[in-house]
Amino acid sequence: MKLFFTFLLLLFLILCSLPIQALAAEVFQINNSTTIQIGDQNRIYSIKIACLSVKPENEEFAFKYLKKELPRRTKVNLKPVGYEEGKLLSKVIKISSQEDLGNSMKELGLADWECD
Repeated sequence: MKLFFTFLLLLFLILCSLPIQALAAEVFQINNSTTIQIGDQNRIYSIKIACLSVKPENEEFAFKYLKKELPRRTKVNLKPVGYEEGKLLSKVIKISSQEDLGNSMKELGLADWECD
């Protein structure tokens, strides 16, 4: 019996020491070149990618880039910076690659950076 309780205690300690994975938001839909819909458990948010201004001639390319990089149910982290027109302004970071999509679009020449 003592061995059984020792085993349970050891199992409990191991489980408590494991890191808890945070629940990430998931991409539901790409609305346009700077706006996406994100789901977080039972809520849906419209997110505008912060600090980004897509050049008019690159709208279609930027939209296709986001669709390619963020297929439905892709897990992302959000770093909110404010609100604009009822949408959350946020940096969007793809969890699998830790890539900030706003920076990536800027580096590809699809958009201009508007933040300091």
